[in-house]
Amino acid sequence: MAWRGKAEAVPTDGRPPAANWYPDPDDAARWRYWDGAKWTEHYAPRNQAAVPPSSAVAVGSPAELVPRQQILDRSSSSGMPSLAEVVSRMRLEVPRHPLDEQVELAGETFAIKGIKKVFREHKMPIHDDGSTLEDLQCILAPEPWNPHDTNAVAVMVGAHQVGYLPADLARDYARPLAALANSGVLATGSARIWAKTDAGVARARVTVLIPEAEQF
Repeated sequence: MAWRGKAEAVPTDGRPPAANWYPDPDDAARWRYWDGAKWTEHYAPRNQAAVPPSSAVAVGSPAELVPRQQILDRSSSSGMPSLAEVVSRMRLEVPRHPLDEQVELAGETFAIKGIKKVFREHKMPIHDDGSTLEDLQCILAPEPWNPHDTNAVAVMVGAHQVGYLPADLARDYARPLAALANSGVLATGSARIWAKTDAGVARARVTVLIPEAEQF
């Protein structure tokens, strides 16, 4: 699909707009990622809050662009949704059995705050010798606006992120999960979270059972 935007907003040297998130020309209710040459199949729901023109890049529709720093912040006022907002807006699909893919998540260290909140919500203390929560519903949330990897798939338990699918596996899941999310649905599976404290520092390991990518 060719770029469609205001002609006066395209640089005068004829180059297409830079890679960024823009309002989808086919659906004003969502963002779509332009990779610098063509529209991709990565989408995200739009937050209708206005983006300050002073912080937007001057290509496309300037008042509606998403500044890179705001994407990194992922704040609810930035114009891009937080993962918790995505989960709250979507319908959760009943797990597609069998759950044949057993995966140890990546990034638990960075998701430790969310993991600790999951334990608190389940009224389970994290002990020095380890504590385990089992049979938790986990949610697969594609995160195409992730500045490090547009194929990123975050794993949530309720409103809390507990990690990511490993990058090599996420490549297989990102496209079908994004297509599912575009219809307003997020896939689910089952999670087991083990955590312990070590000299006051919480450490965790999260394992999930999810459908194979081909099921989507």
